[in-house]
Amino acid sequence: MAKQIVQAEDVADVFDAHVKYHPREKLTKKKRDLIRNRLRDGYSVDDLCMAILGIHNTPHNLGDNDRKTKYLGLHVSMRSENVDRFIETGEELFEKREEEMKVKQRRQAAMQLQRKAAPKLTMEQREREAAEFREMVKRELGK
Repeated sequence: MAKQIVQAEDVADVFDAHVKYHPREKLTKKKRDLIRNRLRDGYSVDDLCMAILGIHNTPHNLGDNDRKTKYLGLHVSMRSENVDRFIETGEELFEKREEEMKVKQRRQAAMQLQRKAAPKLTMEQREREAAEFREMVKRELGK
């Protein structure tokens, strides 16, 4: 059976997702082979990028373990027995972030509508309101 051809750009795209968390890392032959093997297993570039997001948001891998050690290497996220689990974690986080973004956008839209609906005060009206406020403060302070 012939090996499936994997595009170099696909490998680079997955590694770029990893480099966002580890800017000093270099793409070695071993790392390239790890990514290429998972792509040959049928995972998409998006799947593997989601796995990288997942590993970087899993408490155990972030050091919340008995050894207080981080396990964030590309070899961990690309290990065949880990990929599916990290993809699920990444997807859950991605969906949560999308929902938070939608809520934020709805709030911003509501705020913009409120600002548009608020009456525009002239400079004269603002000065009159400021004078009334100063008078009220003087009365309350007994001056």
